[in-house]
Amino acid sequence: MDRSCLTDELIKFDPSKPMASVPIQIIVTLAIMILSNILFRLFLKLWPNTIYNDMYDDRVQEYTSLENKQIGVLAFATSEILNGSLYAPVAEELFFRFFLFKTVFVAKLNMNPHMANLLQATIFGGLHLTNTIYSEQVTRMSVIQSFSSAIIGLLSGYAYMYTNSILPATFAHILNNVNATVIEIGRFNTHINDEDE
Repeated sequence: MDRSCLTDELIKFDPSKPMASVPIQIIVTLAIMILSNILFRLFLKLWPNTIYNDMYDDRVQEYTSLENKQIGVLAFATSEILNGSLYAPVAEELFFRFFLFKTVFVAKLNMNPHMANLLQATIFGGLHLTNTIYSEQVTRMSVIQSFSSAIIGLLSGYAYMYTNSILPATFAHILNNVNATVIEIGRFNTHINDEDE
């Protein structure tokens, strides 16, 4: 198998069909980004104010815990950029959209693509609950992230099918995570500076 066939198999939902044009893929990428940000903010607003305030208090505890472990802003930023903004989005898109959705559910198990997409999105959202186990993220934020991730996983799966390209979902995922990473780095930096005063 030549390299172009492998690339087509990896990038395209259906290698026998052409991908959407680059402008369409850019529009879909932007749409995923905008929708995911709107949905996440909507989920935050749906929580009662006391829970939102508790999440802020929990975040301060999270930052204090990182500071107590002597993790500085540079180490935090490096980890968040490499892991959260680059590695995780690419790995998640390849695993959930390419491998689980396309290869396992649709190609191997012959599932209806809409049901397969719903299943992969549900698993994708549910696995974000593990953030409370392996990271310092608080449970409430993981629950909100899980709900919004499931919906974004569903949108990303449809983007993959209808543009016939995994690239819009991957780039939207990277850009959304970069946005979240920049915010987190800023908050952690502010926390560290406030503690020093």
